[in-house]
Amino acid sequence: MESIPVGCGALRPLDDSTVEVKRMYTRANYRRKGVAQAILSEIDRLAIEFGYSSIKLQTGPKQPEAAALYERVGYYRIPIFSGNWDLVLAYQKDLVHVPGKTR
Repeated sequence: MESIPVGCGALRPLDDSTVEVKRMYTRANYRRKGVAQAILSEIDRLAIEFGYSSIKLQTGPKQPEAAALYERVGYYRIPIFSGNWDLVLAYQKDLVHVPGKTR
């Protein structure tokens, strides 16, 4: 059986305590099957492991399914934090800090 990637997501440090989710994507044929939620769960785990206390992301208003997913898994709306975009939805999620974990 051949394996193919069905989604991706990356972390980019913004400062010592915050990372940004970048390049979040799920292949069309695999949407609504839990892939994006699994990616976000792993991103949370890695951010905590690396010692970050919050995660931010931005998405477009023409992606209501993505915005609904982010809100469903604990992200809340914040002001735009990067770029000069008129039509951007910005979100943040606060993480539980695990003592002893460092970058």
